[in-house]
Amino acid sequence: MGPGYFPRILGILLLLLGAALLVAAGLITRFGNQPINAQVITWSALAPPSAWARARDQWWYWHVLRTIAGIAALACIIAASITPQTAGSFGDRPAAMTS
Repeated sequence: MGPGYFPRILGILLLLLGAALLVAAGLITRFGNQPINAQVITWSALAPPSAWARARDQWWYWHVLRTIAGIAALACIIAASITPQTAGSFGDRPAAMTS
């Protein structure tokens, strides 16, 4: 394990966490928001059901959760991209390979 081991592992872990959060955001959309959308699309705009506010609040809950997951994923990916890579990073190629 060289001096660049831990920053590399941190970068990889941040990328994996970011990917997992993006998957979570997709699953929240599919199994949280879309079923509510499927119900709402069948409603009449002139006569919504009496429990429409409950459906709205559920949809909003899943939307906020999905947004948090997406922003956290973006933050992880940005953090991974600026994590120092010391040992064996792209910029450490021998001079013969850079021409």
